[in-house]
Amino acid sequence: MGPEATSNRLASALAQGQLAGVRRVLVLGVAGSLSPQLGVGDVVIYRQVVSRAGTVLGDYAWPEGLQQRLPEAQGVTALNCDRLIHRAEEKRQLQTLGQAVDMEAGAIAESLLGQAIEIATVRVISDDIDHDLPDLARATRADGGLDGFGLAIALLRQPQAALTLIRGSLKALKILEKTTAQIFENEN
Repeated sequence: MGPEATSNRLASALAQGQLAGVRRVLVLGVAGSLSPQLGVGDVVIYRQVVSRAGTVLGDYAWPEGLQQRLPEAQGVTALNCDRLIHRAEEKRQLQTLGQAVDMEAGAIAESLLGQAIEIATVRVISDDIDHDLPDLARATRADGGLDGFGLAIALLRQPQAALTLIRGSLKALKILEKTTAQIFENEN
């Protein structure tokens, strides 16, 4: 989780030749909503990723057939952030920059587009624009993983926000599983 961990993992994979010959990747995961029109469980396909300064970090590919396999998916601009945007007020302030937000898209674009690898990104919205989430800044390790103790403390400090996070994440992951099956249905 997070841009630094994503950059490090991709740099390592590239250096070890693990992506040699790869020309297209499909990124699946969850994102936050910056739009009143996108709620928990909505499926989005990234058209482009932008920074907080409004700089386009990457235009994303739409592989042939992806929209047909995911007719409910909406094309969006994603805002790349270096941390979890956990306050609804801050999400509303950022909504002019994109419709969705995540922490990894910029690092993926920077690492892979420079290698002439096309990126298609499908995400499921796990948190909406109207509800706060717990502040997980102290629960995230340098390697991008979550520190169990720090996570427990963050959840206990903000129980209502914790419930919002848990419910949204569980719903989004269930839909992501279904969406993944739709994408790869009838693939040999």
